[in-house]
Amino acid sequence: MSHVKRIIGLFAVMVPGLAFADLNTVVQKILGQLGSLPALILAIAVLYFLWGVVSYVRAGADGDIAEASAMIIWGLVAIFVIIAVWGLVGLISTTFGVGTTGTGLSAPGLTPS
Repeated sequence: MSHVKRIIGLFAVMVPGLAFADLNTVVQKILGQLGSLPALILAIAVLYFLWGVVSYVRAGADGDIAEASAMIIWGLVAIFVIIAVWGLVGLISTTFGVGTTGTGLSAPGLTPS
């Protein structure tokens, strides 16, 4: 029940600001924040990997070593997947000319005669 109260409180704080904002401005701010999302996810994966390394160095028992090794492996897998997807998206967007600069493909439309 307390989660519902927090969500209602959050909306109560945000709604007055959104009521006076232009929808285009709100969408542009959200999209601007989403641009840094891959870097944030990569940073979390690197921190997870480093936490596994620290746990491995500090591990004393065999169970702790196995758990730390799993953290290191999954951290490396996550880093590899994130970088691979990031590169694939960049390759596809470059190949098809789709980007944030506005150059490249454009949506078909009707021109008035």
